[in-house]
Amino acid sequence: METALSAELRNAIEQAADRLPPAQHEVFFLKDIAGLSYEEVAEINGHSVLAIKRNIHQARLSLREAIDRLYRKRLD
Repeated sequence: METALSAELRNAIEQAADRLPPAQHEVFFLKDIAGLSYEEVAEINGHSVLAIKRNIHQARLSLREAIDRLYRKRLD
């Protein structure tokens, strides 16, 4: 059961990440998947660290909402 739930969660995160706007998807991948620092992401992206933090925050909120929907659906 735990493995199935883990796979389902991973799938939900991947699908939600694929629906992020391009700017959010890029910084989410670079920061949270590749593990780069905010400064490194800003250098690659060409935007300020503040803009990167804002995009990361929005991306994480979107992903959290997608996960919440998944679990609410499972409870219904």
